[in-house]
Amino acid sequence: MRRIRTKLTLAAALAIAVVMASHAVFRVERESESFLDDVRRDHRVLGHALAETTGALIERAGPEEALWAVAEADRRRGHVTIRWDTTDDGGASAGEVSEGGRRVFLTRVPVQTEVGRFGTLELRESLDAHDRYLRDTVVRVSVVTLLILLASAGAVHLAGWLILDRRLTPLVAGIRRIGQGDLEGALPREGSDELGELGRELDDMRGRLAALTTEARAEADARVAAMEQLRHADRLSTVGKLAAGVAHELGTPLNVVAARAKMIHRGESEADEAKDDARVIGEQAARMTAIIRQLLDFARRRPARRNPERLRELSASVLDMLRPHASKAGVTLGLADGEEVEAAVDAGQLQQVLTNLVMNAIQAQPEGGEVELTIDEEGGSARLAVRDRGVGLSEEARARLFEPFFTTKDVGEGTGLGLSVVHGIVEEHGGAVEASDAEGGGTVMTVRLPKEPA
Repeated sequence: MRRIRTKLTLAAALAIAVVMASHAVFRVERESESFLDDVRRDHRVLGHALAETTGALIERAGPEEALWAVAEADRRRGHVTIRWDTTDDGGASAGEVSEGGRRVFLTRVPVQTEVGRFGTLELRESLDAHDRYLRDTVVRVSVVTLLILLASAGAVHLAGWLILDRRLTPLVAGIRRIGQGDLEGALPREGSDELGELGRELDDMRGRLAALTTEARAEADARVAAMEQLRHADRLSTVGKLAAGVAHELGTPLNVVAARAKMIHRGESEADEAKDDARVIGEQAARMTAIIRQLLDFARRRPARRNPERLRELSASVLDMLRPHASKAGVTLGLADGEEVEAAVDAGQLQQVLTNLVMNAIQAQPEGGEVELTIDEEGGSARLAVRDRGVGLSEEARARLFEPFFTTKDVGEGTGLGLSVVHGIVEEHGGAVEASDAEGGGTVMTVRLPKEPA
């Protein structure tokens, strides 16, 4: 506010200075003209009176008496010099002249007699007094102008402090808090002038923004909760699809465990063989535990947390989990060779993305086929591509691919939520997902993720 106050003070001072300077110039010119008019009028009156008197004395008493009268008049007029000029060089005149570098007001009045013109009276008055008066007037007006200027600038500065600093500063501070997201503190509302009205309007706006923010936050929380429920439901749906494959995967180790346990129970195993049977039973139990834990970890709801993850390692675990399901469908899963790529992702959410994409790729090949997962870097981003050898996508399907509840699968085979969930998770990570046709047929689903947190 200090800069605005300074600008207002300077603007007011400039305006006052212009007005006062114009007034001073006008006043000095007026005073000068008035002084010269007074001198001109005095010379005219005195000159005509002396001319008549001198003319009369010339006729009655002679020129000597007239010259004496002129000299006496000159002696009595201390500020005006009166001289007699016998030359005949023109008529009456009055005006400023320069004599010896000094300004002089000179008036010439011809003296007439009955026999004709006799001479001319010259009245000279120095204008030094006039110049001193003008200088004094300029100084006086300048001092008055400066005092008025200082008083006005002080008044404007004080008014600026009272209005701007005391009233606008708290208002600006409140607006700055609103800009930073703090909608709790009220703005100044006092005053019946425009600043008070502005404060009240801004405070009412703050209240409305606070209410809208609270409402938006509640809606966002509800949306996030619904999205989490949707994603969890999608996980559970995927777990249901994987259940048959998991059951098949558990069948072999269970048979091994049962057979070894029966051998031990019947006493068919010697001491060393019993130890070996126990070891095999432990290995198979650990294998089954790992399969079940992998499935449970996928199904479990966990808070989102992004950390640097090794994408090839994470992808390999997803393929291992889906391999029984793929094997049942006659589809082989493969991870293309390449270097390890790291990215800041939520491991559980990315696992869900890859699971959905691979499951879709498996279902796109009802007669069996191959799904290949490729991981590399492209333009500073991590790229994950899932390719199938299915029939591909139509233009309509590609345009609506990520719409909720849209599916190209038969009734009962899909909810239409998988790719919608994939799209939401990838966007939250600051990435993008797209579908394209693969060379030789099929579809490639490509996910691009920033390597650093978005």
